[in-house]
Amino acid sequence: MSERKMRGILDTGQSDHDNFEQQWEEPSENYVPGMGTGATRQAIRWAYIGYCVEREHFIQCALTNPKGRPAKDPLASKDAYRAFLLWKMVNQTIGGTKLNCSIGTLVSMAIAVEERLNLPMQARAFPPSGSYASSISRGKKILEIDSDWNSEICEKIDAI
Repeated sequence: MSERKMRGILDTGQSDHDNFEQQWEEPSENYVPGMGTGATRQAIRWAYIGYCVEREHFIQCALTNPKGRPAKDPLASKDAYRAFLLWKMVNQTIGGTKLNCSIGTLVSMAIAVEERLNLPMQARAFPPSGSYASSISRGKKILEIDSDWNSEICEKIDAI
């Protein structure tokens, strides 16, 4: 069985009687599907160029636009925000001295500060109910805060 390229609907009927395998002809500089027999060579050439541009654009879009929800910036997470607030509180109140208190104590101090400022619940980083140790631990990893509450990332953010 030999292979035959089809160009249009009339070519499909002929292959039923013959022993040909049907396959549509690919667009080329001499043939573009949908261009009539009266089309000039220049029109066919421009149609082929348009086809190539659209195909290239489709491939680029498929490669550059990933599917699904876009990934969040880790620095914009609630965990990093909480860790940054505690870092700021530690550096403003304690300064350069060694810190010997737990994260729970720092969170309690932050909750007290937020209540003192009468912040609404939606604006609070530490609402009264909840455990924040794991959240702050994740934030410390994101911001690269060490055990002495030193961080170059936090210093850069604070300088802004």
